[in-house]
Amino acid sequence: SFPTVSPTKSFAPTHSSLPTSSPTLPPTTQPTLSQSSQPTSRPTSSPTLHPSSPPSDIFSAPPTLSPTSIPTAQPSSLPTISRTVQPTFTPTAPPTGTPTVQPTVIPTLFPTLSPTSSAPTSLPSMTLVPTSEPSGVPTTSEPTVVPTIYPTATPSAKPSFGPTGVPSLSPTLLPSLVPTVGPTDVPSLLPTPLPSNVPTFRCNLTPEERDAGISDIISTIATPEDLENPTSPQSLASQFLISGDERYVCPDDVTEVRERFAMATFYYATEGDSWRRCNAAGDQCDGAPRNWGPYLSSGSVCTWFGTFCNENTVAAIVIRNNNLGGTLPNELVQLRGLQGLILEEGSIRGRIPSDIGSLSQLRFIDLNVNSMSGPIPESLYDLEQLEELDLDTNVFTGTISTRIGNLINLEFLQFEVNKFTGTIPDTIGNLIKLEGATFDENSLTGTMPQTLCDNRDTNGGKLVVLNADCPPQFTCSCCTTRCV
Repeated sequence: SFPTVSPTKSFAPTHSSLPTSSPTLPPTTQPTLSQSSQPTSRPTSSPTLHPSSPPSDIFSAPPTLSPTSIPTAQPSSLPTISRTVQPTFTPTAPPTGTPTVQPTVIPTLFPTLSPTSSAPTSLPSMTLVPTSEPSGVPTTSEPTVVPTIYPTATPSAKPSFGPTGVPSLSPTLLPSLVPTVGPTDVPSLLPTPLPSNVPTFRCNLTPEERDAGISDIISTIATPEDLENPTSPQSLASQFLISGDERYVCPDDVTEVRERFAMATFYYATEGDSWRRCNAAGDQCDGAPRNWGPYLSSGSVCTWFGTFCNENTVAAIVIRNNNLGGTLPNELVQLRGLQGLILEEGSIRGRIPSDIGSLSQLRFIDLNVNSMSGPIPESLYDLEQLEELDLDTNVFTGTISTRIGNLINLEFLQFEVNKFTGTIPDTIGNLIKLEGATFDENSLTGTMPQTLCDNRDTNGGKLVVLNADCPPQFTCSCCTTRCV
């Protein structure tokens, strides 16, 4: 019933009711009923019911059911089920289910998934990474040194040293030392004690710097002669963009500056103030299709009458029978995503812009029933994506270039009722997608090229309509025109 004075060397333990005065060198497979006065050099395979007064030198693989009165030098691989009174010097790898009363000396690598309590700790924790969710109520004393990514639902009594990444829904009672990048949804209750040393400006530029930036961009588009003429469409558009435009575009958005200047120049060049509908004064614009508004309004150019956009870039201008006059400015080539230019039934004069060929995405040109004149610019024949070229009922002159054969995607070609001269070139036979081509009521001479006749639907091609003048001025054996 009494233990031996010195431990035995047997491999099986004795069944004495009291432990030996000195621990056995190899531990027994089962612990004694009462704890030893000194711990064994190695732990038992199963934990004791009561921990030893000082802990063992080597921590056990599974933790004890109750913590030791003094923490171990190294933490166990898993935390104890009940928390220790004092924290360990080094935290466990995974966080505990319930936090300790006092924080660990060294912060954990990973915080708890949710805040430890609905109310915050009296002092902010020094974890390396903040919790993924903010606490319901902010800390009651000093704010954290590094702000959280998302603000708390209720603002803290004192502002943080630096603003949060997202502004809080409600401002702090006192202004923050460093202002937020964007304004809060609700204004601060109190203004800052002193005004800013440097006033804030839209575009982050002084008005003079912003005007100079806009002018620099415009100077790369329009000629100096046009900009120096105060009544030119280019000068009026420049004045509008710099000082009259409520949108107040910034020079760092070069694309918007270019497109807005081009569209404003187009408005002034086509005598926009005399338009029947949706001019700058807003005449007859109520109920316009697609909720379009007046030209030169404060919205994006995509909201201006007759404008179609693709990803905030002008894709088409479609205005019919709206009393457009004046001329088409060369600035239209700044609309680099333009696919359609459809300006029918107006009084537009002058020539097609000479640089129109730079609009490589252009697919539709429809300028019929206007008063336009001059020859077709050579650059137009660079538009290989063009599907429709409708110039009928104008006063265009000159000859049809042999380069017309480059327009390989053309489906509709309407040249009737103009003043074209010369012959129709053989290269027109390259246009195998043509479904309709009209050349009548011009001053063309000669014979319709056989290369185009071969594309007639009667020969297995797609060309259904082919009109031209009658003999003796012009001869066509494959035309749909009826000559008496």
